[in-house]
Amino acid sequence: MGEVREFTKIVRFVGVETTDPFMHMFQQYFTIFFLAEVRGFYRALEFIEDNREVLQDLFMAVGEVDALQSVASYRDSLEYYCEPYFVRKRGLQLEEAYHPLLSDPIPNSIVAKERGLLITGSNMSGKSTFLRTMGLNVLMAQTIGTCTSKSYQACPVRLLTSIGRSDNVVEGKSYYLEEALSVLRILEVINDDTTTLVIFDELYRGTNSEERIFAAQRVLEYLVCRNSLVFVATHDLELTSLLANSYTSLHFSERVGQLGLEFDYKLKKGPATTKNAIALLRYLGYPKEITDQS
Repeated sequence: MGEVREFTKIVRFVGVETTDPFMHMFQQYFTIFFLAEVRGFYRALEFIEDNREVLQDLFMAVGEVDALQSVASYRDSLEYYCEPYFVRKRGLQLEEAYHPLLSDPIPNSIVAKERGLLITGSNMSGKSTFLRTMGLNVLMAQTIGTCTSKSYQACPVRLLTSIGRSDNVVEGKSYYLEEALSVLRILEVINDDTTTLVIFDELYRGTNSEERIFAAQRVLEYLVCRNSLVFVATHDLELTSLLANSYTSLHFSERVGQLGLEFDYKLKKGPATTKNAIALLRYLGYPKEITDQS
């Protein structure tokens, strides 16, 4: 700590302040005549160079304390949390995981091992939020050791996602091209040495249904065979049968109540059995000539 005190003296000398007018004038002339600020500056640089390791250790210690205090404060703000438990065997298991940014989140549990997860469900049922919840818990588990769930057990993974894509007018790239490039970037970094968690929210929605289903099936089969945990949300129910041998089907659902569509946001086993696209248009007030399915 002696080195730190010496550095403090140098800084104080360079930046000393006074309220006395005469002393202030004297200080200005003294500084100009003896180049005090310049000499102090170079002295400080010399001190830093001579004590680089000590200062680096000090900054690291202060930074670590600040980071730990921030994590502790964040944990205190959560309804509940857990510390992750890491294992060697490939898999991901979360109990009652929730999204920390939602004011009234609905928790869900998941177990993923050798098979991928294919999540279906109608619009606004909770698919995208669930995927983000899983990705966020993995990210926080491997960085700040804090999960917004009651338990977290998984192997260390590399997290790759393709969520919320859009077209690029400036570069002249269509929505589908942006999707294709996003998926390609994931395919290029996948390897058998590192377990990867890949999260897709609607594969290839920018193209026609026939080619979308074909391409999505091939990509998902390719990934699940290469040391990857794959979570994908889709509206294409055909994929649940095409990928039945390698993916477990789960779904979110809704019901029509007095207030319109009502969602419970709870993950259920099997593929989705309901659709709500037309019902949603009817609820929004579309003309009957459009929404009448009789």
